[in-house]
Amino acid sequence: MEFGRESADLAYAILYGEPTNQPPEVLSILTTGGFLVPTRFDEMAAAKALHDSFSKDGHFSLILMPFENCNFRCVYCYEEFKRNRMSRDIIKGVVELVKHEADAGLRNLNVSWFGGEPLAAIDIIDEISRQILDICKDKNVRFSRSMTTNGYLLTGDVVDRCFYDQISKFQITLDGPAEAHNKLRVLAGGGSTYNTILANLIDLKKREEDFRVRIRVNFTADTIPSLPKFVKFMGNHFAGDPRFSIHFHAVGHWGGEQDDKINICDQRTAVNEEMSLMAMALEEGFSLDGWEESMQMFGSICYAADPRSFVIGADGTIYKCTVAFNDPRNQIGKISADGRLKINENLHRLWTSSGEEVDSDCQECAYRPPCQGNNCPLVRLNGGKQCATVKTEFVRMLPLLARDVKRSSLNKKKYAC
Repeated sequence: MEFGRESADLAYAILYGEPTNQPPEVLSILTTGGFLVPTRFDEMAAAKALHDSFSKDGHFSLILMPFENCNFRCVYCYEEFKRNRMSRDIIKGVVELVKHEADAGLRNLNVSWFGGEPLAAIDIIDEISRQILDICKDKNVRFSRSMTTNGYLLTGDVVDRCFYDQISKFQITLDGPAEAHNKLRVLAGGGSTYNTILANLIDLKKREEDFRVRIRVNFTADTIPSLPKFVKFMGNHFAGDPRFSIHFHAVGHWGGEQDDKINICDQRTAVNEEMSLMAMALEEGFSLDGWEESMQMFGSICYAADPRSFVIGADGTIYKCTVAFNDPRNQIGKISADGRLKINENLHRLWTSSGEEVDSDCQECAYRPPCQGNNCPLVRLNGGKQCATVKTEFVRMLPLLARDVKRSSLNKKKYAC
């Protein structure tokens, strides 16, 4: 619903408790949208019920690491590449785990492939995916798949295999134009990577299948000046295709050996640059789908806070977070060859019970439904609190989101004709 100037002023007055005649049509819109609630409605009880439903909706999420080594050595990477391929016992254990869950009434399964570089073990991805597909078909389980890959190995034949495995959602990183990207994301033996990744993306765009690619751009204080021109370049190549989106993230000191070489942005600069770059992307024709998703119910909760989400390493170690593999608090258990999860529940609860349950500020926050106080459990474990950008920058984001929604609506009308 889009208000005209007069109705918008009335809506503002109503929401902020200012005296007004309160026209019925404006009141009706605000009430239907949940902006106004009856005085006797127990919002705290509703919030608790919502929180409890998060872990009781029949879902299960696995982030699988079929190959923990990598063909890249990115400057900001925090991983140590101690292990290579997932072992036979762990492959079997993952499949058995899904069988157990499906037999217990699982309704929704999400599997995300991670690494290292997962495509360096595409055969393991094939093997596990096809067995899980059979289980889900047999037990009527909804099964979604995605992959985080550097994109270097995503050639046509590999794409064919991914599509056969019904993997059609990818996150692929390009850190700006060639000069910037190739300083940050280099091959393990040395050498540039930009041209190969870009060529793979362009080839992927030529395909007719339905897929989604989220292009992630990690930026530092040094690469910021090169990004406006890069956004325009990416817009020319991909913005007209709704299967592609673009997102920007500031690089941090994430614990890698080369942290001292990275000129990171301070927090305020990082947020301002993300806002500016996403506004440029919108101008070029990209959607703001990532922001929109994060505003949905549970949309800003980190996967590590989900009690039904686990990361499984190549050696069977179970983690909650993919950013702190060496943190003992993150190594919460092991998976056995028969698919049993042996979990230290005390460590597990560190990640899943430190949000709105204990934080009074979160309990009173208007952004509670999407976030639940769990935008980043790792920050909480380290003594801090990190609110989602869509909460802290909502006033700046809203006009951009309104433009995006309006443009999408106009496009739908155009194609409907």
